[in-house]
Amino acid sequence: MMADIRKNFRKERRSRFAALLVLLLAAAPTAVAAKTTADKVSDQESLKAFVIDAKRHIESLTNYNDVIALRETLRERPTWVAGDIYLMFVLADGSVGLHAGDRAFQGKNILDMRDDRGVEVVKKMMEAADNGGGFVDYVDGVLKTSYTVKALTGAGNISFYLVGGYSKDLSSAPAAAMAIPTPAVTAADVVDKDTLVAFVEAAAAVYRRAYESDNQGDIIAVRNAFRRKGGPWRAGSIYLWLVGSKGVTLFHATERFREGKPTDMDRVDSNGLPFPKLLIGGALREGRKFLRYYYDDPEILGDEDTGSPKFGYAVSFNAPKSDQKVVVGSGIYLQAAE
Repeated sequence: MMADIRKNFRKERRSRFAALLVLLLAAAPTAVAAKTTADKVSDQESLKAFVIDAKRHIESLTNYNDVIALRETLRERPTWVAGDIYLMFVLADGSVGLHAGDRAFQGKNILDMRDDRGVEVVKKMMEAADNGGGFVDYVDGVLKTSYTVKALTGAGNISFYLVGGYSKDLSSAPAAAMAIPTPAVTAADVVDKDTLVAFVEAAAAVYRRAYESDNQGDIIAVRNAFRRKGGPWRAGSIYLWLVGSKGVTLFHATERFREGKPTDMDRVDSNGLPFPKLLIGGALREGRKFLRYYYDDPEILGDEDTGSPKFGYAVSFNAPKSDQKVVVGSGIYLQAAE
């Protein structure tokens, strides 16, 4: 759809579009104007309006949980996604924090991505945004157009490049990475309560350092490391999860669909035990918490309804520059420890 943007744009009456956009901006300078939804994007001006409206919406959010939930909110169709029209958050180091079109591209580093002509198009997008926002043409089979601005979340003060109209396949881009020391106790080494504690506390220390880093892409790199099968942070049925103090799932190594959504704190296991409330709530109140409960073991077929006995451990820490806490947890299935 975006292939003919430049051609279509030349046919439009530019002055009318420009005047209308100025009128909308002037009419509601402190509030989000009527959105140009993704399904209404048909030319450069509507693409720009779509991205600017998204920027206003994002920057108006003052609740930290609403910012976390953006990963799901911005996937809504047709408001924010329609065909190859969607949004991306790109951090200063090139890490993709959000890709509303394809979750698999989140965590990629696209700084050095080139178009079919060999142009470093992402760097050109960043340059345009640094100069106040702008269009960047690129060739992906055909000529296409993107629009990029800089944005700042209303809560958490996270700055990023907000991109609309960049629909290139990013599967060839490398995963965001940082030098993460191998923990003394890896996921494969977790065999009992003591090794579980050592593993979780090492993970919490690594994640907290990423939070405190000046490079926001470090958080994405740590999540990538935590998610990698067979790596030091995930092996067999041993994996990590993270939840914010308001109950929103920040990360889940095996159930990615939970990320950005509220955790069901009243969820119970097959014995009626409200394990999220006890484990996560206990870690928030006490700093750390142990709990025995039943949960589906990804290594066992047939326990989806009953779950398997599990021993969980979680710790919490205060997120820097925020009034929020982060809970980091994992667990070991008891038959594995026996």
